[in-house]
Amino acid sequence: MYNLPGGGIEFGETPEEALTRELAEEAGLTALSQPNLVGALSQVERHPDQDDAEIHLLGILFRVELDSRMPVKEEPDGHDTLAARWIDRRDLDRLTIGRFAQQGIDN
Repeated sequence: MYNLPGGGIEFGETPEEALTRELAEEAGLTALSQPNLVGALSQVERHPDQDDAEIHLLGILFRVELDSRMPVKEEPDGHDTLAARWIDRRDLDRLTIGRFAQQGIDN
């Protein structure tokens, strides 16, 4: 499944700082512009490790300029990112895309 770079906000970190850190950690990218808040998403789903528990995911979407010539991390990070790569928008309909990522792309 394909998703946009993302992750948790660390204690004391602003959402914009988390965006900058997560882009670097997950994709090896650096923002070329200030992040522009697009919106927020909310999703409740079953906890992956506990059948009787649910988790509430919140997504904060930003639009930010990136250099598409910039190389991305193409190796697993040892956690939840298997790899990162640039994908042409025309190819998105052939891929399985996560709900948050799809909503972000649609915005």
